[in-house]
Amino acid sequence: MSPASPLRTTPLESDIAAMAFVQSSILFRGLEPDALSVFFKQGVIVEHGAAVILFDEGDTDDALFLVLEGSVCVHKRHKAAEVEIAVLEREGVFGEISVLANRPRSARVITRTDVRLVQVPGALVRAVATAYPKLGRKLAGLMAGRNKDTEKKLGG
Repeated sequence: MSPASPLRTTPLESDIAAMAFVQSSILFRGLEPDALSVFFKQGVIVEHGAAVILFDEGDTDDALFLVLEGSVCVHKRHKAAEVEIAVLEREGVFGEISVLANRPRSARVITRTDVRLVQVPGALVRAVATAYPKLGRKLAGLMAGRNKDTEKKLGG
């Protein structure tokens, strides 16, 4: 399955409020101005309606997302069922596992409400995380915590 087409896409650098939000987010807080400017230039804001599958488990698209407005739910196939493992709202981050591990998506993400998301290409995230290890550590910590939470919710 290919990623859902957004209702609207705008360059991140054209929205001052969104750039300030990214800069102050837990993930990007304290990141050097040079690194932030790269995200601002290459990131986009995507808007989707409610009940849209953004990507499915096994998809090979490669982007990191930060929730600006609205909420998404994360589902994972487990045995014969699909289990909701997380609900992410403003400032929630998703897509980090595929981006860092450079592998297919490990879960399905569906919009719960209308959403505005910051989308950043995976290659850019990996390059900046390599150049600025502080970001790499934050992403790795997020990924480790997410894996632990998922194992707990799936019973093992």
